[in-house]
Amino acid sequence: MMILPDIHEKSSPADTGFIGVLDEDQEKVAEHTLGPSLVAGSPGSGKTRCVIARVVRLVQQGVAPEHILVITFTRSACGEIQSRLATAGISGVEVRTFHSLCFNRLRLVWASGMAQTVFDERGALPFHLKKVARDLKRSGVIKPVDVLDLKILETFISRVKNMGAFPVHGNPFGVDPTLGKHNVLQVAEDWLCAKTGLDPEDGWAIYEAYEERRWGLSLYDYDDAQGWLWLALAGSEDIRRWWASQWSVVIVDEGQDSSAVQHSMARLAVGLPDYLIGSPKTERDHNLMLVADTSQSLYSWRNAVPEEILRYIKDQGPAVYTLPNNYRSTDVICELASEVVSGRPWHLTGRIRPVRKVLGVPIELRTFVDRREEMAFALQVAREEGPGRVAILSRTSSILHWLSILCTREGIPFRRLMGGFIFDSRESRDLLNYLRAGAGLDSDGSALRSIVNVPFRYIGAKAFEAVSRHPRAEGRTLLEDLLEHGDLKYPQRRSILRLKDVLTEIMHRSGQPPEGTLAWLVQEIDYESHLAEEMGLSTSTGDEGSSIILEELIAYAASFSTISELLTHVEMLRGLHQAQKQMDSSPTDHVERLTLATIHSIKGLQSPVVILADVSHGRFPNGNVRQDPVLGEEELRLLYVAISRAQDRLCITRSKGSAGGRDSPFWRLLENHRKKTLSA
Repeated sequence: MMILPDIHEKSSPADTGFIGVLDEDQEKVAEHTLGPSLVAGSPGSGKTRCVIARVVRLVQQGVAPEHILVITFTRSACGEIQSRLATAGISGVEVRTFHSLCFNRLRLVWASGMAQTVFDERGALPFHLKKVARDLKRSGVIKPVDVLDLKILETFISRVKNMGAFPVHGNPFGVDPTLGKHNVLQVAEDWLCAKTGLDPEDGWAIYEAYEERRWGLSLYDYDDAQGWLWLALAGSEDIRRWWASQWSVVIVDEGQDSSAVQHSMARLAVGLPDYLIGSPKTERDHNLMLVADTSQSLYSWRNAVPEEILRYIKDQGPAVYTLPNNYRSTDVICELASEVVSGRPWHLTGRIRPVRKVLGVPIELRTFVDRREEMAFALQVAREEGPGRVAILSRTSSILHWLSILCTREGIPFRRLMGGFIFDSRESRDLLNYLRAGAGLDSDGSALRSIVNVPFRYIGAKAFEAVSRHPRAEGRTLLEDLLEHGDLKYPQRRSILRLKDVLTEIMHRSGQPPEGTLAWLVQEIDYESHLAEEMGLSTSTGDEGSSIILEELIAYAASFSTISELLTHVEMLRGLHQAQKQMDSSPTDHVERLTLATIHSIKGLQSPVVILADVSHGRFPNGNVRQDPVLGEEELRLLYVAISRAQDRLCITRSKGSAGGRDSPFWRLLENHRKKTLSA
């Protein structure tokens, strides 16, 4: 254990001149001396500035930089902190994400195990999880529920590994088998069962089979590396002593985003008592500082919940510093953000105090007839304000996909902070390949090969190999050759004949608007049932369900006169999308770009103008909030985050056409706030 030098001597504010003068609340954080502490900061209050100032003061007071650990949530945040410390002339401070820290130290405490495993760089483990669940369902080991969403299963596995003790194949860390299974069953009962209809024992069967497969493949992911290090700490007092001997001070930035296991590792690093392991308090200074805004806690799916911060306050009795000043937004934006979270037990900073001495423009609430009108307004604002000054945010990526397409068509420069591209989704690929094959636009047969088993027709590679042994006569299609030379059994031949009928009908419709053809095709092949049946799992891309993707695709097709026109346009968009991805990853120009982002991806960023779009019933908040109170609270925090990204102007929009005539609870909340503001 390292001993801190005397750090009670106060430094002058000029010592942090490199970051500007600290306000009174920030100065208290920088001057904190010994013992556990919590910095509860509102948006735009300078939380990262406080982290830097605290490190600078510690170094000035004699703490060796290598004895300070700063943990933050993302690699980009690590880079920012390292850069700002370098500007202050400080090097040697260990700045890491939790995952990076665990990777680094796990090699020291479990070198033999790490040498036998490989990090899953290609993301193969979700595929194996899907296969495990499919096999268990088909064999009758787990309950035959209609659909198992792969995202839910991935989240279940992640929650298990972020909650505490969990079983590892071969039990290399000596976990009590009864406790490990109990925790898996508990997560299944508390979370998985309500979302899937499975029983807790089904959850255990999935976890056990997946862990066995993962171990057999010698693969591991971020949650494994982090969980393994925590299990090593839990199982060995010697390793815990070694862990706590490395640093004198630990600062956890964005603490609201840390899981139970991550909080546990931070406590153990400074010798604080830990409820997960049951370890007692050790004799040392316990210099842990958590910097957090519990009202921006958005990752309950990985067990990062405000309750961990509240428990830290109750169990450890830290010095609590609040940062209510907001240096980002106007008074009206700060007032709305405060109103949204007022009175919530997890909101710790009180009402936000705007510092900027400007008269803010009123919040704009706008309702449109349909999404086209809503998107047209958003892009008009981007043109008027300048694309680089505007961020369009949404709870889900659905409307953002179409906005990116409109930006591409209209030449508006933009950047995407969201996952997926709707024309790369499984649903889009399948249906557009049907159109390509049916309309005679499939000269190489790739579209037919893609959809020949959609839905299931059990046409294997051998059938295509048999076809390849016969030269194709001029004018014949691959489908005709498959029927003649594919060595098909009766059920396969019957299915292929039905496919031929479908493609023939598409050919007849090829000169008609594709909207009606797509709607007919979805019904004709019972496509949604196929998605549910395939592997027993939902396979939609992004954060939208299959039905919404299909609905959006059909609506988009309404803009085109023929199938050929639609397919040509989509190929053009795919090419532009790939170019945009490369530009986003390594921008070479200095063009000011419109930001399109989901609320989850925008956290930590800001924009002069924010348009919060698609605040419609069932979209925002998520339609499942009535069944899940925890989700309801997190959705409210998402609204708070979205509002507090705006600096000068905030527009909140919806389209009545996508809401079925019903108001979102959030829209009612915003309307009530506007009425109260006007009456005041």
